[in-house]
Parts: sequence; C-alpha cells; structure tokens
Amino acid sequence: MPVLHAGYRDFFQEYSGKADAILILTRQLIATLGEEFDYLARKDALRALDAVEMAAVIRSLGMLSLLDVKVLNLEAVRYLADISFSIIAPDEDISRAVVERYFPERLVQYESVFLRWDRTAVMKAEQVASHRNLSITEFDREMMRAAKQEANRSFDWWRQVGAVLVKDGEAIFSACNVHLPDEQAPNAFGDPRSIFRRGVHLELSTAEHAEATVIGEAAAQGIATRGASLYVTTFPCPPCAKLIARAGIKRCYFSQGYAQLDGESVLKQKNVELVYVDMPA
Repeated sequence: MPVLHAGYRDFFQEYSGKADAILILTRQLIATLGEEFDYLARKDALRALDAVEMAAVIRSLGMLSLLDVKVLNLEAVRYLADISFSIIAPDEDISRAVVERYFPERLVQYESVFLRWDRTAVMKAEQVASHRNLSITEFDREMMRAAKQEANRSFDWWRQVGAVLVKDGEAIFSACNVHLPDEQAPNAFGDPRSIFRRGVHLELSTAEHAEATVIGEAAAQGIATRGASLYVTTFPCPPCAKLIARAGIKRCYFSQGYAQLDGESVLKQKNVELVYVDMPA
C-alpha cells in the first residue's frame, strides 16, 4: 500500500463491517516475493510510507468498525499460520503473490477494484466500446482487406498487423509491422519481445508498428493526416493510439484486438471515432 487515497478508503469502508482487521504489507515481506515485485520499492520509494506509519494513518481516520489495523510482516505470517481465517484482497499482482506463497490454503475473495497500477491492471485487455452510429461500407471492407494483406507480409511471429491510411477517399499509404534495422533481425539476433508477456514494455522492441509507419510516411511526404481515416487489423497499442490521436486521425477502423492501458480513452478524448469492422477469418 504505497499511498493512501480515496480508492483504498472506499475499499476499507466497503468491508469494514465484514472484516476483523486490515493487514498492511511491509516492504520486507514484499521483498521475499522476488525481484519481479520490487517495483513498489523502486518506483514509490519517495512517496511511500512505512507500513507501521501507514497503519497509524489509517487508524487515525476513525471511520473503520474494525478490531485493528495490523502490519503483516514475516513474524505475523508465522503467527497467522496456525489461525483459521479467510481473506478479502484487491485483485492485483502483489496481493495474489502473498496469498499464493504464505496463505495457499485460505479461502480468498478477490475484489476487482483499481487501487494502483500493477501488472494485472496494465495488462488487462478491455473490449473496445466502438461507435455504433457509423455503417460499414464496401469501401471500408475493401480497405480492411488491404490491411489484412499487408499484415500477411509481416515477418513478426509475435503478431502480424497491417494498416492503411486513407485521405479524401483514397488509400495513400499502407504498411505492416516490421523490425529494424532489418525485418529478419529477430531471426538473426533474437526478439527482445520474447522476454516479456504481451502488453508489457511495449516500447522495448525492435519493431516499427504499422500505424506509426503510415503516419511517418505521410509526415515525410508533407501530407497532412488531420481528418484522415486509418484502417488497422488490430486495435492500436497505447503508444500508437497516442500517435494516432496527435496526428488528427478522424476515424480508426479495426477488426480485432483489445484496448490496453489508456489506448481507448486517449483516442476518444481526441474525438477519434472507433469503428469495428467484422471481417471473416
């Protein structure tokens, strides 16, 4: 629990009448989970309170009908090993890791509430709520077929993506995702993406995404992208979504994929219309 904010307060209030205690994890306990979970210590070191101080802050709120707010350290874990109890925990990576390591036999209720950015939240794939007021024309399907043909040209085994940029009813650029400095670089030297799961460290890649390629080509040739339409086989990743929004693209057509992180919200905030095109497999 790096910081106390309204999300934690609401979580505590929701279960204050149903629980006996709040257990605040110590940094030392989290450290036993391995380097994979040390990001709180690294990223929140300046703003995070010590668990003992955090427990005192929560008690001082005076709003909880709980028996106590306790610090969960290794000594407390050993004490709890002989006690029968159930757990209510936020559905995030560190909570799950602690339960799986120290309380694997306990009954656990995970609550899907957003309390902080963690791997579970960052990697969560959300169904895109596309605009429904736009009808799909044969031209739209033709452009999406062209995007799929481009995708088939990609040597990227991780994911093949194609994109077509349309301005004034004419396709001006098309591209697939490629690796740099050579499209066969992953085969020759290995693909750094293989280290990570999908959705994690998107920026650490030798790939140039199809959306970035067509927008970059337009910029290189002095063609304004404001008001243009983009057809892409897979919903844009967060970095490409930001580029599309900044480029003034009016409509983004896609045929598959999910939104991650802030991709969908960034596009909609910039009034980019999202249009799903149902294409045969």
